[in-house]
Amino acid sequence: MLMLKLLRRLRGFVRFSLLGGCPERVVTLAARDGVSVRDVHSVEGGVSAYVDARDYRRLRRHAKNNGCRMRIERKFGLPFIFCKGRRRNGLIAGAITAAVILALLSRSVWVMDVNGNTTVSEGEILYALRQQGIYPGAFKSDIDLIAAEQNALIALPGLSRLAINLRGSRASVEVLERTAPPDTVALSAPCNVVAARGGTIKRVSAFKGDAVVCAGDSVAAGDLLVSGLTDEAGAVHASAECIAVCPVKIEVFIPYSSTEREYTGNTVKKTALTLFNLNIPLSFFSKMSYNEYDTVTYNNRLRFGGSELPVGTVVTEYREYVTVGKRVTPEQAAEAASREAHRRAKLEKAGAEVVSETESVTFLPDGAVCAIELTLETDIAKEKEIYIEREAGIG
Repeated sequence: MLMLKLLRRLRGFVRFSLLGGCPERVVTLAARDGVSVRDVHSVEGGVSAYVDARDYRRLRRHAKNNGCRMRIERKFGLPFIFCKGRRRNGLIAGAITAAVILALLSRSVWVMDVNGNTTVSEGEILYALRQQGIYPGAFKSDIDLIAAEQNALIALPGLSRLAINLRGSRASVEVLERTAPPDTVALSAPCNVVAARGGTIKRVSAFKGDAVVCAGDSVAAGDLLVSGLTDEAGAVHASAECIAVCPVKIEVFIPYSSTEREYTGNTVKKTALTLFNLNIPLSFFSKMSYNEYDTVTYNNRLRFGGSELPVGTVVTEYREYVTVGKRVTPEQAAEAASREAHRRAKLEKAGAEVVSETESVTFLPDGAVCAIELTLETDIAKEKEIYIEREAGIG
């Protein structure tokens, strides 16, 4: 019964009345012609009934021959709904346009999600994928997933794996970041001991390996101190303590005059509607009146179900500033240079013994220079792995 009602709604039917004449004969003749007249009941001056829309015209001949007047009381079904909008060209054009847009959007990437990244920023990953043609608005048929994944991995050395999954209009990017090698060499790996910085050797204590320097030798950063290639044991993991006296000189220059930005508080905002990669301006100005300004851009994207859609607004803010000159006295410049020099010296002295320290300030025509000369006694031993190539046996 439900399917029959649905079918009638799809085909359309009308409720009509037969007034005057012999309406009963009209119904009988219609049944002989195969026309289904339903729910016939009496009304004032005649009868009322239901008939399919396509059969209504077939009743007119019988009604006319039997002196009856036919009148439609109400129309039902899908054909009459379409007839109402037949003359509304805008409605039809809008329906066609909506259908075309939905068809295009179903073939495009709407949303991009990046999962698994901690040190490599999402912006870097999305930019690398954009270079491979994967971005909100890109047609899925134009995307070569294998080539895009390989080229993006080359462009992002911080990743060891990248996979792109297209599900409907969403592109899910799963990444695995590369694990950085440890700073220390594994105990099982052969290594040398080299100088971490330059200086004069004070004493060498080789715990493992053969020392190649002695007290009084001068070395530069990277020079070999203890070799891990020994005659007795072959390649070993060398370890040692190498105390050296290292000179360090720190110089900081502060000019008497400089320039800095001073913001006036005047701003201009420009708003645009963004749809995928299309920006539609919503505000206009013919020419920027500021001579000097900074530009700040805010992207406001619509979100649905926790995901960002490629639809929203872009607000560009222009902030005016003026460049002003700043001048300090020689004493102020010397004080600022001294503060910065001592800050750097503190970093150099961490973990070392200070043998001597001298500070001098020189006043130049355009600025002040603070120089700090340090003599540090510190362990300069640094392990460096030995990579040994083994020849393949020929059997």
